[in-house]
Amino acid sequence: MAAAGVSITIADFTQPDQPLVYVNPAFERLTGYSAAEILGRNCRFLQGADTDPDQVAAIRQAVDNGQEILTLLRNYRRDGTAFWNELHMSAVRTASGRLTHYIGYQMDVTERVERDLQLERLAYRDAATDLPNRAAAHRQLQEWLDEELPAFSVVLVRLLTPSAAAYLADDPETVGRAVVAAAAERLQDALPPGTFLARIDDERFLAALPAEPPAAGTVEAAFAVPVEHPYGAHPVSVEVGVARYPGDGRIWSELLAAAGEDAERSAGSSPVQGATV
Repeated sequence: MAAAGVSITIADFTQPDQPLVYVNPAFERLTGYSAAEILGRNCRFLQGADTDPDQVAAIRQAVDNGQEILTLLRNYRRDGTAFWNELHMSAVRTASGRLTHYIGYQMDVTERVERDLQLERLAYRDAATDLPNRAAAHRQLQEWLDEELPAFSVVLVRLLTPSAAAYLADDPETVGRAVVAAAAERLQDALPPGTFLARIDDERFLAALPAEPPAAGTVEAAFAVPVEHPYGAHPVSVEVGVARYPGDGRIWSELLAAAGEDAERSAGSSPVQGATV
């Protein structure tokens, strides 16, 4: 084990708090801790602020049941730097079946995890607002449909913004992105906590919530004054449509279409609300 390239630990489960009784040199290189300073301690010293407590609880439950463990944890080296640890733990038992030790194998998979997270972000996040995008919205609603929630609401919000070029001809694209980002923040503030909000195309946002939608006029009122951003302030008007599951649709496309039709009816029946200059 001393010559192994992978990090290996052994914890004694016959002693209180299951201390480490062996770590190999690969563990010392991986974590920055020397064997002398951590033998006799529980390996929870590798945990930190971003370690998922649910994962830790799942490990604890598996250990209590003497099960094999394979999981991914956010751990921390001695110098405080974080890394993603692919942890494999195997139980060691006596001939009579008594659990005595756990052997742990730790592998730094930070590069792989961060690459996957970046791909996830590219696939499911909107670059201008950092909100979920259309694909993420589709996925979220599909999850609710698969979970067979008894009811939920979809709110479709279309931004009607003056051309950024009219305000800053030198760089309209930059200003346009700033307006959209500021409008997204304004919209988030207007919606109830816990609302799922996504930008599904250049002009439209979709909000989904497992409850009734906000009262009529709530979203429109949020845009009664211009949105502020690093380049100034822009008036933004909105069209708002609502659809309810299951009454207005039972699949993603039906709900989106129903909310869009409701927005068109609302826009046709009353003046578009929003800030003016």
